[in-house]
Amino acid sequence: MCGGQVANADDNNLMIHGVITDSRHIQQGCLFVPLSGERFDGHAFVADSLTSGAGASLWERAKGNPPGPGSSGRQRP
Repeated sequence: MCGGQVANADDNNLMIHGVITDSRHIQQGCLFVPLSGERFDGHAFVADSLTSGAGASLWERAKGNPPGPGSSGRQRP
């Protein structure tokens, strides 16, 4: 429909329990939506959000391949 795909999906029964755009406030099982702005690009925090318990994350195709959990992510100042 919109060209999305599931990457590194180990659990076909994943339940999303909320949507969060700030990686500092990740809750277990949430969907992390990385926003790109003037000061930050949320895509830099996807790996951290997955490691912190996010159940899934969106990823902009133009950003290349998404990192997996445990990848080194950039820390927010």
